Amino acid sequence: MKPWHLHLVAAVLLVVGIGLISVRQLGPAPEVTCLEEGQPTSGFSLERDGKPCPLSVEDFNRYWHWQNKSALPLRWVGLGLAAVAIGTAVTAGVKQVRSRRRMRN
Repeated sequence: MKPWHLHLVAAVLLVVGIGLISVRQLGPAPEVTCLEEGQPTSGFSLERDGKPCPLSVEDFNRYWHWQNKSALPLRWVGLGLAAVAIGTAVTAGVKQVRSRRRMRN
């Protein structure tokens, strides 16, 4: 491959990798039920219709996992693609320098 092809591939991989890293959550938010007063809560609440909605421990764990961990596999893939893009860009730079040296000789 020519060096400029490799630079182009590296740029595409980097853009796709950054796009995957920036994904916040996958899928819709889990269904949670608002607890009535007097029931044990997790201490956390969501806002529903302008009012606080206290969450049970199970609902909080489900919501926290969705918010923080649902897109984790995509983020890892994005990080891998970004690393491959950097490696491809370095390879393109090395090939470009070598081809210039060959042309001089």
